[in-house]
Amino acid sequence: MAERRSNLAHRQQANAWFDALRAHMSATSGQSDILDRLNSWPKIENVLADCPALLPGLLTMAWQLRHAEGFTELFKTVSGQQAENTSDKLQPFGKSFDEILLANLQGAMRVFCQQQESGWLAAEKKRKQPPKITTWPLVGGVMLRILKLREEDILRQYPHHGLYPVLKPWLRKREQFALIGDLAALPAGHARILGDTIMGLSDGASIRNLAALETRKLKFVVQLARHIATRSLASDESAHSNEPNQAADKADLPQGSAGEIAGAGLTRLTIDGLHLAKGAIALREQAMDIIDKLLVPMGYDLWSVFANPEAAANVALCPTSLARAIGALSTKVPRKTAEALRSLPGDAATDMVVSALLAIAGHEVLAAWATSEGCVSAWQRIALEVKQATAKMGENAVTREMLTKLAQSLAPTFASLSGVAQPVLDAPAVQVPVALSSGGGSPGYVQSQLK
Repeated sequence: MAERRSNLAHRQQANAWFDALRAHMSATSGQSDILDRLNSWPKIENVLADCPALLPGLLTMAWQLRHAEGFTELFKTVSGQQAENTSDKLQPFGKSFDEILLANLQGAMRVFCQQQESGWLAAEKKRKQPPKITTWPLVGGVMLRILKLREEDILRQYPHHGLYPVLKPWLRKREQFALIGDLAALPAGHARILGDTIMGLSDGASIRNLAALETRKLKFVVQLARHIATRSLASDESAHSNEPNQAADKADLPQGSAGEIAGAGLTRLTIDGLHLAKGAIALREQAMDIIDKLLVPMGYDLWSVFANPEAAANVALCPTSLARAIGALSTKVPRKTAEALRSLPGDAATDMVVSALLAIAGHEVLAAWATSEGCVSAWQRIALEVKQATAKMGENAVTREMLTKLAQSLAPTFASLSGVAQPVLDAPAVQVPVALSSGGGSPGYVQSQLK
């Protein structure tokens, strides 16, 4: 009841603006198709029911005319001043322009859901009409009482029943006016799973694709999107730096609240259909690891690797530091190359090898060496040299200096085997992301100074 009273106040103020806008356009524009359309809607309620996407634009026009005759009194603050900010509290109800717009968004969503439910219920009642036997004398009345279903029993079968209360907390942006019909396509259970990610959903086709997913599959892709949000927000400044030595195609990491980041990720995942989501689901066990490795160099574009689950599985095998250094090309790293690097004694050794080769070759050439089948033997040579050194002198033999010299000595071999020559580079300190062997926290970095 309190919500209805509040909505009535918001609606009254919005109607006053709407009426003033129609009068203004009638006086200044004369007859037009737009004015005819506005006059066909007696109240804001009619706009909400017929074409809710137009409402924010209409109310914004009224706001922009707040200094014009016929509008000034409608945009007075509670202190009697002319409103200049959309967050200013307005007479007579003490609500701001932003709050009134938001209330009308929620009202439009509620009306749409109610109309959708009423239409479905009427169709179901007609479909479930009792058979003619209920009109027979004597037994007809008894049969009718047995077969008659109550509305609440029928509505239990309606997948969108109770959808509006689930959506309401996440209706916070004017852009959502254009998504009302799409959001209403979500089953109520799907909306509960999505939760605050609804704030980041920005494409109607994507929302309808999410609505078509089975519940268990939706839960999984939402979990992946939330993982992207968590890792993005946890990344330290070094993961966001603009230095060109992290990855050749380093992407900007997602921004916003956790829900908005996750929702934007879901939009990117499903905007062109469900094939990428299905690819990620097919790699259920490796998907989180793939995200951890490719989030920094690829951002939301990392979803594209799931178009080919077999290639995406290569990323799961690829050491973290190499995957972050070459980004999307980690899908093409031969398995034997990945196995050779993973055989090194610990993530730190792998990171130092990648760091040294990156300083020698640069991103593009390192990617060519890493993805070349011809270079597999060179990577295996690194693993063998390290293994022999460890067998002779113990794990202490594997130092940064030893691995740097080894990488430098093999650079001509990599160039010869791949057909991609080593470029002439300056050799500043190089940072590459280290593997997250502990399974949490922000990406770390190793540094190599080559002279």
